[in-house]
Amino acid sequence: MFAPLLALAAAVCVPYATALAPIVKKGSFLFDSTTGERFYLKGLAYASKSYFFIGQVSKLDPLANGAGCTRDIPYFKQLDVNILRVYQVNSSLDHSTCMEALNSAGIYVAIDLATPYAALSSTSPSWNVELLTDFINTVEAFGSYENVFGFTIGNEVISSLPNDDAAPYIKAAVRDIKSYMGAHNYSQLVGYTATDSPNSRVALPYYLACDEDTSSIFDYWGLNIYEWCGNSSFTVSGYQARTEELQNLGVPAFFSEYGCNAVEPRTFQDVPVLYSSDMSDVWSGGIIYEYVEQGNNYGLVNISSDGSSVATLTDFNNLKSQYTTATGSSLAISSYTPSVSLPVSCPQSNASWPVATALPPTPNSGECDCVASSLTCISTYSLGDDAIGTAIGEICGTSASACASISGNGTTGTYGDLSMCNPLQQLNIAMDVYYNAQGRAATACQWSFATTTSVSGVTNSAAAASATSACIQKDAFASSTGIPSATTTVAGATTKPLVTSTGQASGSSDGKSGAAIAIQVPPVALFSSVLLGLVGGAMAVVF
Repeated sequence: MFAPLLALAAAVCVPYATALAPIVKKGSFLFDSTTGERFYLKGLAYASKSYFFIGQVSKLDPLANGAGCTRDIPYFKQLDVNILRVYQVNSSLDHSTCMEALNSAGIYVAIDLATPYAALSSTSPSWNVELLTDFINTVEAFGSYENVFGFTIGNEVISSLPNDDAAPYIKAAVRDIKSYMGAHNYSQLVGYTATDSPNSRVALPYYLACDEDTSSIFDYWGLNIYEWCGNSSFTVSGYQARTEELQNLGVPAFFSEYGCNAVEPRTFQDVPVLYSSDMSDVWSGGIIYEYVEQGNNYGLVNISSDGSSVATLTDFNNLKSQYTTATGSSLAISSYTPSVSLPVSCPQSNASWPVATALPPTPNSGECDCVASSLTCISTYSLGDDAIGTAIGEICGTSASACASISGNGTTGTYGDLSMCNPLQQLNIAMDVYYNAQGRAATACQWSFATTTSVSGVTNSAAAASATSACIQKDAFASSTGIPSATTTVAGATTKPLVTSTGQASGSSDGKSGAAIAIQVPPVALFSSVLLGLVGGAMAVVF
């Protein structure tokens, strides 16, 4: 039966909050920064009904649908939900109606930074200017909303052994997004959500928490877990084993997806266990998958075809009976002394976890643009063309040394100085390195996608090497933080100014970070591989 929205809203007796305080972490737990009380997630996965369709991100962004949020909030309140997980957003759209309504309703939002068009890859990982800028766009679009719980760097990037080499790229992304947020005075948390597979749920969280300054490690670990199905128990389901695996992590953890539907209807018997003393020493609640039914039998409600009304399903009422009574034990931040420290050493690299501790360099658009402006053998493609990846493969197949400066390997911890550049720049760099290594012969720039262009003063290989070397000598790059500023690299992003441009920021009493950002690559090493390539030096590409 479809209930009129106004009648339903009037029936919800829980008063709406006026504003939400940032959620902060201390040790293994999360806390409300105003009340000082421990915070437990009692959440829902919230996606547009067209989420799984291929199309523009704007069609898949539930937070840009103000009318949809207004329609759904009374149902969230019935369930006593305090947080939504949103898998993808479009940073160019207006989210104010939805975000402000959720804030007034006392509901936080956890936002995934990835989209179908910009995400950390499982099979060909990279961390470059293009991806960093896309992530920063989303931070800028949502960073000023009081009810943003945090930003998730990646979701299920690693699911099996062949994906393990993506781990350094995940960690580098956390490092750089946190550095950017600290420099621009954003206080939200930054984390990662994982698949429930052995490598991902055991080695990866300790890797992301180890051997780093505490201002750069991830703030939360989320596990997408579907182990408790129907009638089960803490021990039989696997929940006990999962809890024991993380008891020494020292970082807040929660179920970023849960709610197995192998037995229907779902009764959600695991909800009270998750908030009980058996699990609350490690876990801070979780997020049920999912709100809208999308043909997978995980939904709690159906939405009418015109989007105007909601019909609750059996699972909705079953979850309501569990969520409205689930309460974790109270704890004040002032009386909490963490008993678990962050791991000092990283998981050892071996056959089952072949991962280096060395991380990719911080993307620097200035360096990449400078080098790109001196290239004379370049492609005819535009950034975003699907053929760029194939073209890079063709160049690297022709000459491994031409690709040394743009390649990276998370297993060996070897990263080219220009592996941080965007894909089009990487292609052009590899083409030009090969061109110069062949003495700038006309036949060395005759791929179907190649063209030559004139650059003042660059007429031979030595001049090409000198031009790229000059990039590092420019003050704008030699003193660069390595993080693009909000007003230059990210168009229209002026929400938060830099806290400092001198690297001497300090913390503040309101919990907002003022951490400085350091250059990630020593100036003497920068451009070494590309310079050697330009003058014909033999360098082995790392795959």
